[in-house]
Amino acid sequence: MSNIKKIINCLFLVFLCSVNGQRPYTQKYIDTFQMGTITEEKLNSLKNVLSRDKSLEGWTKYYAFKGYYHFRNLEKDSAIFYANKAIDTYSSGEDKNLYQKCTLEKAYFILGYYARVDGNFRLAVDFCLQGIEISHHYRKLYGRESKYLPYFQRDVANSYIKMGYLSSAKKYYKYLMNNSWYMDRAGWNVLNKLGLVAQYQSQLDSAKYYYHKGLDLVEDRFKE
Repeated sequence: MSNIKKIINCLFLVFLCSVNGQRPYTQKYIDTFQMGTITEEKLNSLKNVLSRDKSLEGWTKYYAFKGYYHFRNLEKDSAIFYANKAIDTYSSGEDKNLYQKCTLEKAYFILGYYARVDGNFRLAVDFCLQGIEISHHYRKLYGRESKYLPYFQRDVANSYIKMGYLSSAKKYYKYLMNNSWYMDRAGWNVLNKLGLVAQYQSQLDSAKYYYHKGLDLVEDRFKE
C-alpha cells in the first residue's frame, strides 16, 4: 500500500471513530475529506453523520459516491438512480457549496458512460459537457486539475465521432494532447483517433503523421 493510501485510510479511520459522537463535525470536514476506496461501511458512516446533524451539507456527496460504488460493482440501475439523486439534491438547493458541486463529476461520468453504452451519443455529450463545466471548479478548490476532466474530453470526442461531427471530435482530442498526465497513459490512442479523423476527412498526410506518432509512443512504451 502506498504512503498516500495509508494516509487516506488513517484519516478515514478518524472519520469512522467520530461517527460515534466522540467529536463534532464541521462543514469543512465534510466537504474536504477524501474517502479513498469507496465501501459500504464508509458510505454508511457518512450517511449516519449527515442524518444526525441536519445543519451539515453533504447529501450530494453521499449520493454521488454511492452511485459510483454501484457503478464500480457493475450495478447499472442503482448507479444511475444515485447519480440522478446526487444531481437532483444539488439542484434543489439542499447543498450549496462548490465542494458538493464538484462531487457531481462522478454522477455525470456515470450517466455519460451508460448513455454511450445505450447508443445515445447526443445525451452522452450533454452529460460529459456538464461534467467538464464542473471540472473547471476543481482547480479553484484543490489547486490541481481534476482527474475526470480528460476522461470527459475523451468521451465527448468519441461520441462526436459516432455522431459524425469530426471537427468537434478533433477539437476535444487536441485538448487531450495538452494534458500530459493523460497522454502519458493513453496518448497513443488519442493520436490514433486523430489519425482516424484525418483519414475520414481525406487529410491523408495528417492521418499518416498521427498514426506514426501513435506508433512511436507504443514503441517507446515497450522499450521501457
